[in-house]
Amino acid sequence: MSEVLIKHREQERAALVEKQGAKVPLPPLTVWTSTRLRTVQTSDYLRDKGYKVRQRSQMSQINPGVCEKMAERAIRTIYPEEVEKHELDPYHHRYPRAE
Repeated sequence: MSEVLIKHREQERAALVEKQGAKVPLPPLTVWTSTRLRTVQTSDYLRDKGYKVRQRSQMSQINPGVCEKMAERAIRTIYPEEVEKHELDPYHHRYPRAE
C-alpha cells in the first residue's frame, strides 16, 4: 500500500511540474492512522520517507473481538470466511465477538 501511495505522489508531482513548473511545491501529505500497533508499524515506512504521520484513537475499532492483537496473516489463516466477508463489506462486517 505504501508503494502505491508513493507512486501516486510521484505522479502527482510530475503532473504539477508539467503544469506549473519545478518551483511549485507539492502540497504536504499527512497520513492519519489509528493508535493500534499494526497501523503504527505500517505508517512507520511512510514516516521514514518523510511523510507526516498522525495517530488518532478515534480511528481504532472499539472492540475487534477475537481478532484483537492478531496479525493479518493469522486472521486470514484462522478465519478465512470472515476475511472474505470483511473484504466484501468492510463497513458493516464484524469479526466474531466484536462490537
